[in-house]
Amino acid sequence: MGVVELAEYIAALALRGDRDRVEALMMIGEGASPSEVAAATGLSKDVVRGVVRRAYEKLGTTRARRLLAAIARSALSIEPVVRRRNGASVVCRLCGEEVATTWFPRHLRDRHPDTLSRAVRRIVAGIPSPTHASGPRPGELAWPRPQ
Repeated sequence: MGVVELAEYIAALALRGDRDRVEALMMIGEGASPSEVAAATGLSKDVVRGVVRRAYEKLGTTRARRLLAAIARSALSIEPVVRRRNGASVVCRLCGEEVATTWFPRHLRDRHPDTLSRAVRRIVAGIPSPTHASGPRPGELAWPRPQ
């Protein structure tokens, strides 16, 4: 797993309209604790921990923490492509289909891969490249820019 998978996860949250979860990831990346994030966003600590755990699964704890703030900050500018129906479902504005909220990332991947890809490219483009006099440190990537 890598940066693109993490960006795809966060893009799906942003496209689903879960700005509070994206903000939670940004705050965690900036060093806030789950308790502080929960108080600031109104999410429960369990939800915050779950969102962070899924992000860490995509990239690994150390690398994810360093990148979360940058990736989430880029994702905050993405407009949702859903209309909330109720707590359990959303209506996709791209095709009009009603989808369970938890299945929306899969719906995006299956039915609207171009929309998800554009969002991921936009997020990856917003990640600052590491700047070192001699290039990236060993083990670090110089993030590719979309062409």
